[in-house]
Amino acid sequence: GKRKTVAWPWRHLTRLSRALMPGTVTAICGDPGCGKSLLVLETAEWWHSSGVKVAVYELEEDRTYHLARLLSQLDNNSDLTDAEWIRANPDASRKAYLRHRVRLDSFTSCIDAAPDNQITHATLLKWMEDRAKSGCRVIAIDPITAAATSDKPWVDDLNFLMAAKKIVRDHGCSLVLVTHPRKGKRSGMPLDDLAGGAAYPRFSQCVLWIVRHERRQSVVCFGPSGNFH
Repeated sequence: GKRKTVAWPWRHLTRLSRALMPGTVTAICGDPGCGKSLLVLETAEWWHSSGVKVAVYELEEDRTYHLARLLSQLDNNSDLTDAEWIRANPDASRKAYLRHRVRLDSFTSCIDAAPDNQITHATLLKWMEDRAKSGCRVIAIDPITAAATSDKPWVDDLNFLMAAKKIVRDHGCSLVLVTHPRKGKRSGMPLDDLAGGAAYPRFSQCVLWIVRHERRQSVVCFGPSGNFH
């Protein structure tokens, strides 16, 4: 009973994926602009507010950028990411910040960011181990594809993932890696279309592929007890 899955904010995703068991790696992939980073940000804050210790390393943009996006999520108002709207609506912007200041301030320490440097896999592994030793149950890197590699990136990817898997196994935490589809022609087999080396589709316990829909639509999910909409 000591091993348990960390829940996602979405019940079906938790039940069908069981993605966040201790010692596991989950890759989140999708086309640019589909909402991968927003999903990780929203979920990480939800975990933090629920009492799950979490750490996020943002390799693109700084902490202020991500906290501004989080404010827009918490207030359900995407205009809060628009500098022109904020300038035209200073009172509404300040009120939104005051409504969520406590949650934002609490979550700030969960984010590390390195927007001006290309971080190496070795740096990420050291950061992961430090966060795992401090008791973080979920550790996320967004995006892993921004890490610096040598002239043999597929070897770098394999070495990184094997070392990362050892860290999460040793400490009983879960790793979430945001990645992208590889460039060029799609194979028709989604797992083969992840960017980086073959290590990510082969050695991740779960891959979540995010698709952005322009409008609401019904889809069929294949569940353990039959299909459902």
